[in-house]
Amino acid sequence: MDRPFEIDFEREQKPHAAFGTGPHRCAGSNLARLEMRVLIEEWFSRIPEFRIKPGTSPVFNPGTVNAIDGLIIEW
Repeated sequence: MDRPFEIDFEREQKPHAAFGTGPHRCAGSNLARLEMRVLIEEWFSRIPEFRIKPGTSPVFNPGTVNAIDGLIIEW
């Protein structure tokens, strides 16, 4: 990458892996995943029951980092 220490809002986007892989893997990635798991379990135990709104589907963004870009729920 040219000029890596300069801010350039027009720079071409490069795909990345959030925690890295191989020799560049983030040393704290396992702790971060555990913390996210605990957060999600605790959150689900406290919110009211919900479901995916009928007639809709989650919008997935697969890749190195899997994500859901859209999810319509109803309480």
